[in-house]
Amino acid sequence: MVEARTVNVAEALDLLQGGALLLDVREINEWESGRAPNATHIALNEVPDHLDELSSDQLIVCVCRSGARSGRAAKFLIEQGRDAVNLEGGMLAWSARVSPSSVTSTNQRSSRPIAVTRPPGPLLTLSAAVRERRLSATTLVTASIERIESANSDLNVLAEEAFNDALEAASAIDRGDLPTGRLAGIPTLIKDLEDWRGHPTRKGSLALRGVAPAFANGVVPQRLLDAVQSSLASRRCPNSRLRATRRIFSPV
Repeated sequence: MVEARTVNVAEALDLLQGGALLLDVREINEWESGRAPNATHIALNEVPDHLDELSSDQLIVCVCRSGARSGRAAKFLIEQGRDAVNLEGGMLAWSARVSPSSVTSTNQRSSRPIAVTRPPGPLLTLSAAVRERRLSATTLVTASIERIESANSDLNVLAEEAFNDALEAASAIDRGDLPTGRLAGIPTLIKDLEDWRGHPTRKGSLALRGVAPAFANGVVPQRLLDAVQSSLASRRCPNSRLRATRRIFSPV
């Protein structure tokens, strides 16, 4: 039974620098949302139809999202007389380890160099607008508070709120008094499972309704606040039919 050898990202980079081909076998929508530079794209179910495009003289490094589909592709290619390996962890591992310019393999289906095309999502877009002074953090936080207040009576997701603190932090960001992180001005939420300094961590339980406020932030909230700078509310933890998660709303 043929089994494809797996390689990690570092090994794959060495192979690509030595002339191997990076073959991306994900679907077209996955490919268009972000890919490695100069990779060749052939969706898994189309590989048999494009076999003649893949040289038997060139090592092929197969990649998909997590490594499952590319493993099947590598196995098929080996059965067809090609030299192929599977990238362990797929693009998830690749994205965590590799910069967009780290690959030099040849793209057989396009003569144009292909860069990673991963457009920023709405949070990064908004935070960029705050840092560039095209949008104020105060406007962003105020709009978020209004939306929360209009819906919370139906959703019942807030254990407590810190709207005034969030507005003060947003104002400080707008004045330039606070450093701005990658998520500058973005309102954020933290579950009631996490410690938030000065607020009780009730974990959605009535047994903890009298618990003392946390004296320090947990690791996750602290990292989030380092990126954000203000906290709005605490969201409740899953408890019954309603979610009870403590929410922090923060402009980063």
